[in-house]
Amino acid sequence: MNDKTNDDTFDLACTVAEVGPARKTEKGYRFRELVVTTGNPRYPQTIPVQLSGPRVDVAAALTPGEPIVLTFSLRGREHNGKRYVAVDGWKIQRYDAAGCLYTAAPPDMAS
Repeated sequence: MNDKTNDDTFDLACTVAEVGPARKTEKGYRFRELVVTTGNPRYPQTIPVQLSGPRVDVAAALTPGEPIVLTFSLRGREHNGKRYVAVDGWKIQRYDAAGCLYTAAPPDMAS
């Protein structure tokens, strides 16, 4: 299910907490972990999000404390009788100086 426009995606208003380093697997697959914070200020939730493809480069420009809107999907799997959940980020929207949302493009596509 790689369709980014399916009904299994969600939008989340959140704040960037941490931008991890870009990594590459032996097969050349690029990914990066983005950690976001959301929720009531009294009970904030810190959520790791996996980014891949062009979103790896988009996240490089984010700064901790920056508000964003993240479109993501939840992925679940079972391994050796245990269940795991992953949050896969599909789109990152940033705010411009006027407070309007725009979809952040990778640096090489922004020109």
